[in-house]
Parts: sequence; C-alpha cells; structure tokens
Amino acid sequence: MPLLLRSSTMTTICAEHELPYAELLKSEFYQDWLRPIGEADGSSGIKLLDSGGRFGALTFSYDVRRADGNCPDIAHMLQALAPRIERSLNISRLGVGASWRAESSALVHAIADSALIVSWDGRLLEANMPASDLIESGGAFGLGAADRIRWKDARMAARFQAALRAACLGRPSRRTDCGSRRWLATLR
Repeated sequence: MPLLLRSSTMTTICAEHELPYAELLKSEFYQDWLRPIGEADGSSGIKLLDSGGRFGALTFSYDVRRADGNCPDIAHMLQALAPRIERSLNISRLGVGASWRAESSALVHAIADSALIVSWDGRLLEANMPASDLIESGGAFGLGAADRIRWKDARMAARFQAALRAACLGRPSRRTDCGSRRWLATLR
C-alpha cells in the first residue's frame, strides 16, 4: 500500500517490480492483507484518486509463481478500468446516490453530463435533462422512427453503431425486446 500512496494517480504499480521480495514480506501490507489470503505474494494496483481527504485504489493480489509475467496484462486492464471507476466515485461523491434514490427516479437523471440509455438496436429508452435538451436542439442527432437515435453525421452514426455493437457483445439483432440489457452512453 505505501507504494500506491507514493504513486501518482492513474499510474499502475506492480509491487514485485517496485519492491524487493524480502522487503515485501516485512511490510504491513503483506502481513495484514496478502499473508491471510494464502499464496498471494504479489500485487498490482492503481491509485484512482487521492484528493480532498479521499483515497481510492484498485488492487489485484496473486501468487507470483503463477503470474507468468502477467503484469503487463494486469496493468493494461487496470488502466482501462480506472477512468470508469474514478468517474463512478466522483458521481457518488456529489451525493448523487442519495438524491436519486430518495426521489425514486433513475440514476441517469442525476448525471450532469448528457446521458442516454439506449436499447441494443439504438432506440432511446431514457434521457436525462441535458440529453433531452441536446435532442430538442437537433444539432448532432435526433430521434427517428420508433425513437431510434438518428445521427446527422454519417461518421458519428457509424461510430455510435460500432460502440453499441461492442457494448452489446454481438447481441442478436432480430430480437425486438431489449429486456434488461441496456447500455449507458455518456455524450460529451
């Protein structure tokens, strides 16, 4: 943990590369966290935030002998996850969680950025106020038949469709019912 405390935010740390093994075994982090797990003697992590009295980190602990040089893969995964987790923590910090639950409304309405919830086939299911204003302005996109999002720019439409396909992981396009699978897209 001291390594993460000293690191800059959004920088991945692989403990076994940064700290000699003998020193790791003497550390409070090893004694309090890794040793009780059992065979975990390695750890990779990323500091998500460290400001305003708040500290957040995401770490993975593992047996170094079985890791087989997976640190680069773990680092890549942590780098990809970190911004999304940080954004969630920041939304939570704003008190959004309590307010939207108290009002029994959807979380999407508590997000300050334009946000849409769309089905697998591009139908608008819900939009918060900033997104509704954006739709009404008709600048970048609007709604077509069956409330499907219709982009004015062909390149944006292609990028949106590609992102939607990736988010749905190849969901069959024949199905008309979107069920509970939804995709939250934050537009900036």
